[in-house]
Amino acid sequence: MWRVQTIDSSVNPVLADIIVDPQTSGGLLISISDKNTKRCIDAMRQEGVDAKVIGEVTGDHQNGFIDVK
Repeated sequence: MWRVQTIDSSVNPVLADIIVDPQTSGGLLISISDKNTKRCIDAMRQEGVDAKVIGEVTGDHQNGFIDVK
């Protein structure tokens, strides 16, 4: 299980709220491999979802925390 540990002050507050919104059980994020990103984004957009890549996993986070910068 992943949990947001810190949210950098430079992150737009509206986006920060979406990441930790309890109405959505904590977030609206999907994690997929690089090789599937374009296909997934294209499929979501065809269904009317305004999908975007917003970040990447940059290391091993065994403690289960995510730092949003």
